[in-house]
Amino acid sequence: MSDMESLSRRTLSAINPNLSIVKFQTFTEQIADRFTEERMIARLTMLFGALALLLATIGLYGVTAYGVARRTSEIGIRMALGAERASVVTMIMRGALIQTAIGLAIGVPSRSSAYAS
Repeated sequence: MSDMESLSRRTLSAINPNLSIVKFQTFTEQIADRFTEERMIARLTMLFGALALLLATIGLYGVTAYGVARRTSEIGIRMALGAERASVVTMIMRGALIQTAIGLAIGVPSRSSAYAS
């Protein structure tokens, strides 16, 4: 890098001694400097998206745990009557997946319309 810089400085001073090089950068460095703000916005957006996903996951866990706690006696009766553990877990997970699907059905179209405007 320094060899290229010194060679460029000597060549330009040989062409015109009145020229001065203020900042010597490669093309890759110039491109990187042009997009620093966009990269920062992209990283912040990714950070906020991950935070929103984490909050949604914690919320879904809380709602599911609350539903299971309220249905403990029902689950106990089902198990006492011979329901298999897998069918009870499937019943609970089905409810969580339905909540997730409803959330996605509401959230994805509203987010898409925000990009359209």
